[in-house]
Parts: sequence; structure tokens; C-alpha cells
Amino acid sequence: MYPWVNSPPCTPLIAGLTNGKARRMYNYTFYATEPNGNGIYYCIDWGDNTISGWVEPFSSGQKMFAMHSWHKGNYIIRAKAKDIYGAESNWSTLSVTMPRTISFNPMFLKLLERFPHAFPILRYIMDFN
Repeated sequence: MYPWVNSPPCTPLIAGLTNGKARRMYNYTFYATEPNGNGIYYCIDWGDNTISGWVEPFSSGQKMFAMHSWHKGNYIIRAKAKDIYGAESNWSTLSVTMPRTISFNPMFLKLLERFPHAFPILRYIMDFN
């Protein structure tokens, strides 16, 4: 019998948008290979206290697709791969920013433009100069 060494999967690559609008769903792709050709599980930490746990076994090199949304803020997505024998990769990371989104009625914005000194606090908050 020959000795067999189980190598961990490569650190996953994360692809997707790094900026977006809060509370919208965004697609992300996770990709890893396993040197021994073993199946791979993925674990995704979305950076907002949401963790996927170990998902599926995928074939080595098969992409995993997932969607997520965040509230306003800065987050770091982390992903890790584990082969079917338990060998784990390092964590990979991707930073995402979800800025505050403010929607106003166009008539209200026209009112602000027409009377610039009528609402100084709102102008300050909204950073209209």
C-alpha cells in the first residue's frame, strides 16, 4: 500500500460587486480547486453575522453561486473550502460597501433647490452644497 497525503483545497476566489445599495440582493461566485480532485464544501461568512455552514460537496473546480443582501455599512465576505476528507483551505476575503440610500420625491428636491435656505438642517444632513 502506498502512503497517501491529503492536500487541502486551494484558497477560494470570490467574485462579485464590491459596492452596492443596501437591502438589494447581489450575486457572488466562489471557486476553488482541490489538488487530489476530491469534492469540495464551501463555507461563506457574509460579514453580517450570517454564515452559510458547509454547503454541498461540489466537484473540484466547480463554481458555487450565492446571493446576499446587507444593510448600510462595510462588510468583509470570507470564504473557505474543505475537501470531503476534512482538509480545509485558508480563508479568502472580499470587502463590500453598502452606502445609505435615500429616496426623495422629485418635487421635494425641486423645493430644496428653489428655497435653498428654507431647510438648512436637511441640506446639511443630505450634504447638498
